[in-house]
Amino acid sequence: MGTLLEQQSTRKSDFILLHFKNLFSDSSSSSSSLHIFLRLFPSAAPTANMSTAVILGSTGAIGLELVRAMSAESSISTVKATTRYVVPVNADLPKLKRALFPSLASAPEEHVSKVEIVTIDWDKFCDPKTSADYESLFEKADIAVSALGTTRANAGSAAEFERIDKGYNLAAAQAAKSKNVKHYALVSSQGASSSSWLLYPRVKGEIEEGVKACGFDVAVAYRPGLLQRGAKSRGVEKVAHFFRVPSTSCASVAEKIVAQAVEKEKEKEKDLPKWSIVENSEMKGKGGK
Repeated sequence: MGTLLEQQSTRKSDFILLHFKNLFSDSSSSSSSLHIFLRLFPSAAPTANMSTAVILGSTGAIGLELVRAMSAESSISTVKATTRYVVPVNADLPKLKRALFPSLASAPEEHVSKVEIVTIDWDKFCDPKTSADYESLFEKADIAVSALGTTRANAGSAAEFERIDKGYNLAAAQAAKSKNVKHYALVSSQGASSSSWLLYPRVKGEIEEGVKACGFDVAVAYRPGLLQRGAKSRGVEKVAHFFRVPSTSCASVAEKIVAQAVEKEKEKEKDLPKWSIVENSEMKGKGGK
């Protein structure tokens, strides 16, 4: 409850906003005047078309950049970022978000405030006995992006790699589809093919086929090649960087995904292709250009 003076001031400012909005909504008023008004009073802009996005694997190299790029997008109101981290009771959330997602370190508070930390145990998510605990993850979400992924070395064996990489990804895609998520983006890998004799590209190809089979209104697989992960670089990437092999920045991949997701949301009334693949060459430079 604010003071009486604060309440009177709020009512007065609301009256002024209403007056100007009515003035500029008149057909005789120019669109440029309305544009100036909304620049002066951004909170008065319509929010009916704001979208909610879910990012899976948000603390990985690409996931961190997705959190940054998605929260900076003006048409996105909420960014649900999944992590295994358990948020302490009474935590300083703005400070915690910047620590958990270093990509938000210098982001303005209006971007940070959009981000919701969602703690998730993927084994429980995939278990029919406990999956109901995560039903709210995709509620009212318009866009979902999966940057989930591991390596055989981190998983410990080929079987574990397949269980984690494919199992988690397909369970997430199916859950998103069950909640009517319209746009699904998958971070895959260059050379992904279900017919490959090699473990990594075969599993990535099988994940792509599983996502495609879900039947989303729009689903896109992004196939980056060697990545610039910084401190998160993997063994092969470190060797490639040493020999100056061309690579793609994680920021470029994330910006391409976000730009296309927002663009397709605006064009969702059109007859868009249900499934498409974006190759590494299309993700070079800022925004994938």
